[in-house]
Amino acid sequence: MIYVIARVLWIEITMLINNLSCSFSLQTRRYIGRMAFVALGTTRNELDKMYDELGDSEKVISALQGQAAEANIDFPLQEGVDSVLYELRSAAKAYTEWQPSTVC
Repeated sequence: MIYVIARVLWIEITMLINNLSCSFSLQTRRYIGRMAFVALGTTRNELDKMYDELGDSEKVISALQGQAAEANIDFPLQEGVDSVLYELRSAAKAYTEWQPSTVC
């Protein structure tokens, strides 16, 4: 019985961690898309094409920063992505480490 409960809890924790990691990717991509649109006028289709060709967020960030450098635009995308990831990790840590208060 205890093994079954422990196994169910382990599965739920694993699913939570997987969902958080998917959320990190989704939020990062959403942030990159919004910043690219606002600063460079890059459309969603153009960004999707970049992701298809380059396949990695880091490569897409480098390509977008290269475009901004060619256009002489200050575009601190990597710093913004790092900030978003830091906030997401902090929130995930607080969420997973939360414990209900105890009654004395």
